[in-house]
Amino acid sequence: MDRPSQAEFSDTFSSGKFFTVHKAKGISRKQYDSSADVYDLRSSSGCWIRVLDRDFDLCFDAFVKPSASPIMIISAQDALLKGRTDLPYFYRSKWSYCFRNASFITFNDPSLYDQRGGLVAGYFQKPGAITLATKVIARILMQLKIKKVLVYGASAGGFWALVFREIVRTGIYVIDVPQIDLSFQRELDNTILLEYLCEHLWRRPMFLTPNKCPEILEARKVWHDIVGNGIERDWRSRILYLQNNRDTHHVKFHLPSFLSLFSNELMRDSYSGLTESITIEIYENEEGGRGHSPLSPQKTQELLGSLIDLLLDNNRHYWY
Repeated sequence: MDRPSQAEFSDTFSSGKFFTVHKAKGISRKQYDSSADVYDLRSSSGCWIRVLDRDFDLCFDAFVKPSASPIMIISAQDALLKGRTDLPYFYRSKWSYCFRNASFITFNDPSLYDQRGGLVAGYFQKPGAITLATKVIARILMQLKIKKVLVYGASAGGFWALVFREIVRTGIYVIDVPQIDLSFQRELDNTILLEYLCEHLWRRPMFLTPNKCPEILEARKVWHDIVGNGIERDWRSRILYLQNNRDTHHVKFHLPSFLSLFSNELMRDSYSGLTESITIEIYENEEGGRGHSPLSPQKTQELLGSLIDLLLDNNRHYWY
């Protein structure tokens, strides 16, 4: 693939494939080549970071709300509402102002730019997307001197959170009504992006066979090269699985898939396993009748706030 000149990427906000109608209201907005290792994160009200990977024709958009805290909340993107074409969408960016004792990042899946309006959940399928996201997030964490991560993902975002866990291999992961087995996602049947997915994805999720997925291996290398020992690794990952009982499809198919996948991991030697603990909480969505709906924003924010307090506490043996 021919490498475009820097000039061709100089105005991607207003023209070209990555054009956006969204304006940076009250926050800074800058774009960078993927080779850049430092970003301007000085805006206390938040920053819109756009990073372009010219080799893979990728655009990774992220909203970052920095703080002086050593904790970072990473909020994965769930599926778009059908018909949305005005990318990027920074889901839950307003939540960042609720957490004064943590930095916050949310981002747009680069895969969505290839089929605007036709693909509502990209699952980071496009080649290079997972690696680019890992690279940018890792650089932001190191620049802000982050020591611990709290990852939140709902629906499709829950799938990404578990993929990210395979790369980072530490942290707290809150997944709400997550999609585990993508064989149920019929909307993906006709997309050209499926060629990238792991060999056994339709039978087993990507995070189950990371050693058979070259990009997971590449993302791990990128993470290690950038982060090294910067993120505390004196405890293994912890998972809090939230499930709306009214979401009968996910209760019937995705939750059992999760239990099957992680049962073997929990049976491993506690000192060699990747997971320290898994908690599953079933709730009734108070909105009633919506089915595939996560916990309310207020309750989720309260939960994340309590987990931030846990991460700030030196007593790492305590759990939710």
